[in-house]
Amino acid sequence: MLPGGPVTKRIGVLRRHVQPEGGGVARGEAIRVLSSSGASSSSSSSASAGLVDGFEPGRLLLNRRVIVTGAGAGIGYAAALLFAAHGARLVLCDLDEERLRAASDFIRNAGSRSCVTLAGDVTDQAYVQRVIDLAVAEFGGIDDLVLNAGFTWDGVLHKTSDEQWRAMLDVHISAPRTMIKLAAPYMRDAAKAEIAANGTARPRSVLTVGSVSGTHGNAGRLDEISGERVGAVQRQG
Repeated sequence: MLPGGPVTKRIGVLRRHVQPEGGGVARGEAIRVLSSSGASSSSSSSASAGLVDGFEPGRLLLNRRVIVTGAGAGIGYAAALLFAAHGARLVLCDLDEERLRAASDFIRNAGSRSCVTLAGDVTDQAYVQRVIDLAVAEFGGIDDLVLNAGFTWDGVLHKTSDEQWRAMLDVHISAPRTMIKLAAPYMRDAAKAEIAANGTARPRSVLTVGSVSGTHGNAGRLDEISGERVGAVQRQG
């Protein structure tokens, strides 16, 4: 079964964006744009619509190269659907290979061809390096990181075991730091090279996902308060 609610409704919503019926862009052309490994291809349909290469009205992330962790369910899955709808080229990561495959199949079945996956543990540096290498091999670089992978292991402070504490720090603090560090040559260094060559660089971003428990508090959710949210604020500060 595909994840995420009524299948026909969700496919319909995604297709209206991935394969727009109006605006002078044919259904097949929309698929080719998403499938492109480089800039958006120009064609008679896009030219007749007066579209600029690499841009389509309403598709804010066209050809953005994005890594999404924790993409098999929840916020990561929703982000993957939204980004695909706006034309992003995706590398999806999750610990659960079956959920990850279902998510990627859903996106591809809705019309997006630019979606690759790699299942594994974000606390494993070798796995994170493989994710980075996959993004570069498939799409030629990285524009955005969506660092969403995480889980809860509830416990109040005086009852939290060392194992719980280490697990929360490894997943919510160390893993994002590792991903950012390994992606830096293809984001920060690439932007510097673009500025040196052209005087400007394409925008890039790192998004971390935390819990509202980090700002409002929630009894027994020390894992999110002390680890995920505070660490995310520090990384962005």
